[in-house]
Amino acid sequence: MIRPLLFGLCLLLTSSCSNNPSPYPLNGEMAYSSHVKGQDWLRLTDQAESRLNYAEAGLYLDRYAVDNPDLVNEEFWFRRAANAERAGDPAKAAEVRGRLLLTRPEDAWLRIDLADDLSQLDRLHEAEEILNYPLPNPEHQLLLDQARVEILQSMERYPRAAALAEQIAQSSGEDDARLWWQRASALHEKNGDYGAATIALEQALSGYDLAEEEEAVLARLRAFELGEPQNVGDAVAVLRYHPDADKRLASIRYLEQGPFEYDVPTFEMALRDSDPRVARRAAQQLGARAPQGRTTVLRDVAANPEIPGQVRSACLRSIGEIGGGVDLPFLVEALNPQDREAFRAARSALESLTGQRFGLGLDPDLEDRQKILGQWQAWLSNQADPTPQEQSS
Repeated sequence: MIRPLLFGLCLLLTSSCSNNPSPYPLNGEMAYSSHVKGQDWLRLTDQAESRLNYAEAGLYLDRYAVDNPDLVNEEFWFRRAANAERAGDPAKAAEVRGRLLLTRPEDAWLRIDLADDLSQLDRLHEAEEILNYPLPNPEHQLLLDQARVEILQSMERYPRAAALAEQIAQSSGEDDARLWWQRASALHEKNGDYGAATIALEQALSGYDLAEEEEAVLARLRAFELGEPQNVGDAVAVLRYHPDADKRLASIRYLEQGPFEYDVPTFEMALRDSDPRVARRAAQQLGARAPQGRTTVLRDVAANPEIPGQVRSACLRSIGEIGGGVDLPFLVEALNPQDREAFRAARSALESLTGQRFGLGLDPDLEDRQKILGQWQAWLSNQADPTPQEQSS
């Protein structure tokens, strides 16, 4: 069964070959590579390049190198790399340029071209290493640094890219420096470092004759991003919106320095800050600034078990400063014997509002705390009217 099948296939192939002439020439001096003389490969390369067929030109150059190893030089290899690049073959281009770099380590453009080849191959770390090389010529070094910024950005190494962009800006002429400061600002912004982005932007705009409104916008931007308020408006904006808790803390400290319009609502807003340092200071300021009886927000926060203990305790103490009879049941309920910090704060607030004292120790043990709680509960139940009208919030 097999032999007849093979015989039939052979007849089919023979018939096909006889009816359809081969697309490849079988006669002629240049028909086979073994007929091509050494220098003719270069002529074929020229012809292929003239047809913009750089992949074919590269093949001819490769054959020339095999047949004439003693004749190839740097010029030849630069030509081979260029053909590989034009043919869309970054792997071959990188191979050839890597060989050239061994003998031309201070060739800035060769390093840049090789880094570009490697980046197309997603070999970004190698590309960055090729560019991270000290050159004696400052202009050539600048070229490497500029190309390295591109690679670092592709690697999403934004802090390093921004730092290098700032270094380039510092060593560039005025116009180029502005461009590189802008570039650094954008890179800092990508990294989420808006303070550094603002500083770089100021450098980019340095020397420009900005309109008064633009100067004001830039000043407010700086105040916000760096957390360095110059006025109450800056400080409130930072306290309300800035993602950096340290900068919000600096702003609330700024606001603590004196009275300002809408100070109580501002500190009530800050009372819900995610950073306990900010929220605790807000609670303290409400105890000093809020009108008597304005304790609703303080009670809400103090009653929330998810709020850090130091913040809840600060709220309880502030209630003791500005509270009234309406707050006494809440404070008695806050006398949790299991929570020493909250117990001390609520006890202090009750004593401040009523003038009543139970127990002698400043930090009683659990048994004494339970006894003091019972005494306050009994005292509260004996009050005729413990809940006078609360002032409007």
